Amino acid sequence: MEPPPTYNQSRENEALCLNKRTESRYEYSALSYPDSIRVFILEPSEDETSRLDGKLVEHRLSDSCTELGYNALSYVWGEQKDTNVTYIEGRELRIGQNLDSALRHIRRKDRPIRIWVDALCIDQASVGERNHQVQQMRKIYSSATETIIYLGDMKGGNTELSAWNFLERRATWAVDDNLDADPDLPARREELTSFRGELADVGIEVLERPWFRRLWVFQEVVVSKLLSIQCGRRRIPWDDFCKVLLSPMHHDRYGFSVGLLRKADIVRDMFQARCSYQELQGMGHVVPYWWSEVQDDKHAALHVLDLLQMARTLEASDPRDKVFGLLGISNGINVDDQQFAIDYSQDDETVYTNFARSMINATRSLDVLSYIDHDLVQNFIHATRIRILPSWVPDWDLREWSDLGRRSARTVLDTLDLGYESKGGEHDLRNTKFCVWDRTGRILKARGSIIGRISQLSSMVELKRDAELRFQKIRDSDYPDEDKRQLIVSDWLQHIVSDSEDDKLELLTETFRECLDSRRSLEKGTVEYHLLARARKTASWSNDSVSLRSAAVDRASIVDGRCIAIYESDADPEVRGLAIVPVTTERGDCLIDLRGGHVPFTIRETGDSDFENDDESDVEDDDESDAEDDNVSSAPHDHWHCCLIGEAVVNRMAGDTSTSREAIFEIH
Repeated sequence: MEPPPTYNQSRENEALCLNKRTESRYEYSALSYPDSIRVFILEPSEDETSRLDGKLVEHRLSDSCTELGYNALSYVWGEQKDTNVTYIEGRELRIGQNLDSALRHIRRKDRPIRIWVDALCIDQASVGERNHQVQQMRKIYSSATETIIYLGDMKGGNTELSAWNFLERRATWAVDDNLDADPDLPARREELTSFRGELADVGIEVLERPWFRRLWVFQEVVVSKLLSIQCGRRRIPWDDFCKVLLSPMHHDRYGFSVGLLRKADIVRDMFQARCSYQELQGMGHVVPYWWSEVQDDKHAALHVLDLLQMARTLEASDPRDKVFGLLGISNGINVDDQQFAIDYSQDDETVYTNFARSMINATRSLDVLSYIDHDLVQNFIHATRIRILPSWVPDWDLREWSDLGRRSARTVLDTLDLGYESKGGEHDLRNTKFCVWDRTGRILKARGSIIGRISQLSSMVELKRDAELRFQKIRDSDYPDEDKRQLIVSDWLQHIVSDSEDDKLELLTETFRECLDSRRSLEKGTVEYHLLARARKTASWSNDSVSLRSAAVDRASIVDGRCIAIYESDADPEVRGLAIVPVTTERGDCLIDLRGGHVPFTIRETGDSDFENDDESDVEDDDESDAEDDNVSSAPHDHWHCCLIGEAVVNRMAGDTSTSREAIFEIH
């Protein structure tokens, strides 16, 4: 039966509306050249609430014409995606709420602006284009005339008003109502008699913004030529913002509290990586003169492993970006090597495992193993995600721990004087096959030797206020240096033992007393050396009641959050020594050296280890030229199945003259 005319008319109207909506959507055109990007030309408006109009034009990164330059936008996508509309040559393109706000607040009243922003200028529906544009991200931001960091809307509170008044008073310029840089505005802010602000306001209202927790912004900050930071329509230079936070806190009446210090850590990391990058690019003349005053680490801030460690607790919606998002600004590897190619068709477990294996192959070292953090991962892995990695593969996605700061991110490897080229670089093993993988690529087989077995452990080392002040009192005393060292080592003994939950406390005390030796305190790299270096007051304790109950974490130390262990020599159990080990270490775990590693490691047996001729091992013998140096290549080995716990500091026992037992370790 034929439907009534009204029904047919209704269906036709619906189809017509659908066609019109489809026709009104903006459709991307393919880019013409490999180095092409799109730039959004945003039309001006005096009304902040008027619709966003503009057009997308193609721009080649190789085009040096300054008149066709562009600014780049650094912002957070946010949870609310595709909620708003911008119009590209009259056609609709859906954008998120955060981007809508950013475009409205950087839009000028008097003239168009040329802006690059990922959500608009990359066809997000094309995986191929996204892969290619991600590889160009460094070039996109480094080619921009200026990068504007947009933190979000002004919320209208008094603390926020005070925070930006405080920042503008200390800036070289701030933007006026027309978004032009005004060098006189800071002086006018200085005349304010109310809401002048202080550093604590910045910690509350600025550093808490989501932008400071996002991964991708790290690369954007590092490579940009010129940076400014904006909230609402208030904007100041990035370098001035960093100087306020990182310079001595003479303008903070209460001192820099521990909580605020931790919030500023990411700003410090970004700033130092940016300065290092500028120097390496021959742009040392633009590095702020006061950089040297705030440097806390002298090692290579742009080495790929350092960058991954810095950004480990930053947020990324895609865990694979924890690696892919930093390769473009990294040193220490050839990022054009195919084994480091960006490939979003792989899942995150495969990306992390392949990256660790590629690092070992490319650097001819096991340095990447120093970044294992099982003590952090195991505490939340079941509650947040299911990612089962081999024990030798670092999990770079620890964003759930961004606010906890139980210990420094520094590794034992960082404390060694390896130099920039040596860290993760080729050394005497470049012609040696010191490790291989099984057919699945998940079991690492490596040669090494057994140092000893853990017999006793302290609790996790954590210095609260009283302990910090006690050590500081000794350091400030008039005692001779040798007496100070004796007192500090003695205090460490008391601190380690009193906080220990060992069921044989008396034996533990006696053993630690025998092993701790203040005379070793000046021998760099010993356990005593690290304890002595840590025994100092490291934070200006404020009247913040929360920080008074907390432990101060020393960024330069490897002691915090680890345990002090006593181990027995593998060859002679009567010979004992000290070690600093991961907090997940247990009695019975072993300390080993691995060929290709710069530091000792702690392992745990996972199956039946045996003594066998390693006929089926994939670990190949060295070249004939290395035969004299490798007296175990043709000999039978102990064969261990184990998991890696983490790196360690080990005091080698002077009384142990036995030969280390060689073994092949299958690390699962």
